[in-house]
Amino acid sequence: MNYKIEDFVDKWARICEAIPYDDGYLKDEYLADIDTRLFIDELFVIRSPELEEKIIFYDQIFLSKTIKIDKCIWGTKAEKKRNFNPVKNWYYYRVPITREEWINMPPGRV
Repeated sequence: MNYKIEDFVDKWARICEAIPYDDGYLKDEYLADIDTRLFIDELFVIRSPELEEKIIFYDQIFLSKTIKIDKCIWGTKAEKKRNFNPVKNWYYYRVPITREEWINMPPGRV
């Protein structure tokens, strides 16, 4: 299957617009959704100025609807294994404002 950056950027837009999530939305779903932003960074290094603008626009929406946390949402083990850091992978160090309880909840918990 051929993936296009536009598909990932559109998905990122939907994810950002959906915050705050309904009560049935689980942390594991959030983790999977946030991986979309990683894919944009890692798989599509070369981007058009128009797409870069759109990414920045939705990043700003995401930032406005989330809070910065000290821990990686994937947990310390995954953070070390995948070399995540709060500067490069800033989206893994944020949770929705309405879901502060996720801060200390390990992945795989509902």
